[in-house]
Amino acid sequence: MADLELVDPSTGATLGTYAFGTVAAGVASTAKAIRLRYKWGQTGSGLTQNAVLIETSDDGGSTWDSDLAEFTVSVTAVQNPSSDAQFAGTTVAARRTSRLDLPPLRAGCAYDLSLVFYPTLRTGAATTGYTYRVGVLYNEGSREISPNPDLPTGVLTGLGDETVREWITAPTLTNDTDKVTLGELWYVWDGVETGIGSGDVTLNQDDGDSATLSSGEEYVAVLSVGAAGTVTTTKGSLATAGSALTPAYPPGELAVAVVRVPYGGVIVTSTLVAVSGRLLVWASGTGRTVYIGTGRAQMPGRYLVLASRQSYTFLGDTTYELYLDESGAPSIVDGLHLATVTTAGGVVTDVTDARLLLYQGQRPKIFADTDVNGKRLYGIGHPYAGTDQHDAATWGSVMQRIGKRSVSVVADADVATLSGEQTVDGVSLVAGDRVLLSNQTTTTENGKWIVSADAWTRDYDTANAYQCYAGVFCYVRQGTYARQFWVQTADIADYDNDSQVWELMIDLDA
Repeated sequence: MADLELVDPSTGATLGTYAFGTVAAGVASTAKAIRLRYKWGQTGSGLTQNAVLIETSDDGGSTWDSDLAEFTVSVTAVQNPSSDAQFAGTTVAARRTSRLDLPPLRAGCAYDLSLVFYPTLRTGAATTGYTYRVGVLYNEGSREISPNPDLPTGVLTGLGDETVREWITAPTLTNDTDKVTLGELWYVWDGVETGIGSGDVTLNQDDGDSATLSSGEEYVAVLSVGAAGTVTTTKGSLATAGSALTPAYPPGELAVAVVRVPYGGVIVTSTLVAVSGRLLVWASGTGRTVYIGTGRAQMPGRYLVLASRQSYTFLGDTTYELYLDESGAPSIVDGLHLATVTTAGGVVTDVTDARLLLYQGQRPKIFADTDVNGKRLYGIGHPYAGTDQHDAATWGSVMQRIGKRSVSVVADADVATLSGEQTVDGVSLVAGDRVLLSNQTTTTENGKWIVSADAWTRDYDTANAYQCYAGVFCYVRQGTYARQFWVQTADIADYDNDSQVWELMIDLDA
């Protein structure tokens, strides 16, 4: 486990790689406290995500099962929080799971997490007791998930997932006299999208103790954001210029910037620590290097985590496609498509965003696109205000606005009767199959349908105008057009009266 260890919180005794316990047959366990300690000695700009994994065994530890959520887990306290402005340790409400994701360890930081878990009474046919063990998945950047080929591929925004507190976009930062000016910023707080408009943050000559700076002195302030949708200013104590320490800001909030305020009020040194967007790609400003922002993504069979900013340097002057491969590393070969990057004259001349952004939740609603420095960063939906903001936060309910569920076949000739199980393009369709109609005599009938023993229904992922705009596409699995992607190219404003136009986009066998 490298620089991670499990200890007994009451005695400090090291428990080793795993912490073990037992639960007798027919008896619910009592609460048990375990502490996970991140020790000193890390290097670099941060590690990828860690996770606590709880497994059970029915055969005395010969085999272990991590698929069953046998435990209710919570993070009840964060010990010794670091003053690092990007430290993200926070308490976590109890939830039933076998895996609890934890924030990355910052370079040189040390903090403890007090974990309390409650193994529940095992039900069903079990007649013997079982053993459980608690371990840590360390520095994990890529994880296998369901290989379901219909699973959406793209960047996870965190919307609808109550465990997520992360950035969507970062602001600009401009220094001034006794203030800094922040541009508009957007972030996810407990799964809910939150935005703050641009404005000034005043930083006068009084430090966190209300002591006024004198010549040769300074203090450091951290700007952060939380649930309230406002910027919190946390000031440190004054000290000799160059030696003031960064204060600890409110636990769980997202750090925006660290500002060093000198005597005289002319702010020169400030650092924007908010990330620039979930897996956003942007140019370094010199050479052929681009940066990739932090964030999470998924593709069929893989769950990817980038917890620290990465960079990639192109070797020549041409146009490249930049991907994340299945290990979570930048690639120009294949994987999750992030951007098209053009280099000329030894520098990056253009970065075109190619991310497909996913959210979790079953009630989508469009909100305005946000542009930063001329780059469109996202255009996504989130649950309706006034309803449960956190419903359906599971992999199975992840919805995607651009890539739609695959269809069995494409019907390139008119299907006269849109009801009943029937054969289309040589494929016998049964209730629940999806079919794409591309050449109906009544053109408003074009589009995706779900076959039924009775009347067919529109597929729910393209059932209205904001889900069926020009650019959405789907994959075809069978028939004449198997292994092709088809795209809807018409502008749809009135779903019932505007005709959808579906055309071949990519043929994987061509």
